[in-house]
Amino acid sequence: QEYTKDKMDTSMLHMWPRHDFMMLALPNIDGSFCGNLFMVKEDMQRVMRDDKALLEFCNEHFRDVLDIIGKDGLVNDFQPCSSFSPYCLTSTKCAPYHAWNKVVIIGDAAHTVVPFYGQGMNAGFQDCQVLMQILDGHALNKGDLPKALQMFQKHNAKMVMRLLIWLLNIITS
Repeated sequence: QEYTKDKMDTSMLHMWPRHDFMMLALPNIDGSFCGNLFMVKEDMQRVMRDDKALLEFCNEHFRDVLDIIGKDGLVNDFQPCSSFSPYCLTSTKCAPYHAWNKVVIIGDAAHTVVPFYGQGMNAGFQDCQVLMQILDGHALNKGDLPKALQMFQKHNAKMVMRLLIWLLNIITS
């Protein structure tokens, strides 16, 4: 199914949030969209059981999306997905962020977050900023790289925990 420009703007992400789940349409360069449905795994398995279950679900919860895609488009686009197991969204944190007083991991390598609200990328940028401030600060000026890396770890551990709690509160509320 070709999603045309007259139905959806191909220059932006489209979101249809519902209480416990949401659908996203991510634009592709060719003007088509990549659709994503985020929900609890058990519900996803029920919805993806067969074409009838999928259509009933979308008719009840995503009528506006169904009007854009059409019943045939929805079934044809989602049908190949029915052979796949749903993926789980996870958040991870690791410690320490440094090794051998030489190597530092930042961004998603150190702490992944669920892919909403652009906070994974923002957290990576913040890692760069904080690390540079610490390296430019007193720890490096005194030639104490291990101390600088420990300061970075201590600062980020608090910030990442706050971010994860904030995101989980948004997603589960």
